Amino acid sequence: MYKNSNFKIFILIFGVFISFASILAHTEPVVLLDQDTSSKNISSLIEYRYRDQKFAGCSPNHIDGLEDLEWHSISTDVLRVKRTSFGNWLRFSVQNSESTIQSRILLLGWLNVPDIQLCFFDKNGKFISLRSGYSNPTADEKILTTLPHFKIDLQPNENRIFYLFVLSNEDINYRIQIMGLEEFELHKRLRLITSYSIVGIIGFAILYSFFGYYRFKNSTFIFSRYTCFQSSPLFTFFTDALLRKFSETQTIYFDTVISYS
Repeated sequence: MYKNSNFKIFILIFGVFISFASILAHTEPVVLLDQDTSSKNISSLIEYRYRDQKFAGCSPNHIDGLEDLEWHSISTDVLRVKRTSFGNWLRFSVQNSESTIQSRILLLGWLNVPDIQLCFFDKNGKFISLRSGYSNPTADEKILTTLPHFKIDLQPNENRIFYLFVLSNEDINYRIQIMGLEEFELHKRLRLITSYSIVGIIGFAILYSFFGYYRFKNSTFIFSRYTCFQSSPLFTFFTDALLRKFSETQTIYFDTVISYS
């Protein structure tokens, strides 16, 4: 009887020790950057908070207030967080494992994001806040809006926590990637070429319909012109779909190249 009691106490103490050990061993997910990291899907390494109405928007006080609160992890390759009317908070940690400065582009894989803020404290403790989204276009986005993105620079061997405040029109259901500067420029050029190609095709069809109508006096050409106008939103939809597919394919391609190099 005495031995059974001691054995139960031992099992209880051992269970408590294991529980505390697992808590202490828990570390935040970290995005590791080195010279070989070109394009990487970091959705599974992002944490989120669902309800934080009192911390709406980037500010030093808000970041200080968010640091010690509970955060939820993401385990899938696509970030899925239910939208709130006052915005959503996301965060992730990036570590530069090289002895040189590493520059990357943080890219959100969805256009319908009116406002997104990226904020962090740099290595010297200075608070920095940046904005993106279609409500904050840059000088080269007046005609064609690109996906929301930020340029991030990390000093040698620096570990930094980034906070994202997202104001969205719908639930968050897309990937977030880190890619190299060259890969991002390629992404922009492809989007530009694809969009202008579609505009050129539609413009040629409209001019051809005018020519056919005045040359042959056939109303069929006018109908074809109307069809082109009607199909323009469909072309836009396929453009976005192709570009999203390109981003996913690009990620798989560069990951494959890195694994074989």
